[in-house]
Amino acid sequence: RHFTVDEYQDVSALQNRLLELWLGDRRDICVVGDASQTIYSFTGAEARHLLEFGTRYPDATVVRLEHNYRSAPPILDAANALMRDRAGALRLRPTRESDTPRPV
Repeated sequence: RHFTVDEYQDVSALQNRLLELWLGDRRDICVVGDASQTIYSFTGAEARHLLEFGTRYPDATVVRLEHNYRSAPPILDAANALMRDRAGALRLRPTRESDTPRPV
């Protein structure tokens, strides 16, 4: 019953408009994405569709997944430093301690 769009950060204006037409007045939509992982900008993808989702659908529930179960704290520190001040960037938090050396 719900429209589900994965990798919503890689949606182009045309794809977003098509989605809006499919939805019409309905609000049964679920999108998943990470604005920091936009890789199809060369095809017209714009992370702003994801970043502005909560504004366009104010009744939506936005869930930010910031706990990282895969990477050691030094890796997350480096990733957070690289993404600092980028629109939509999450502040990733480790779920475990580690004695992993800092990346060089």
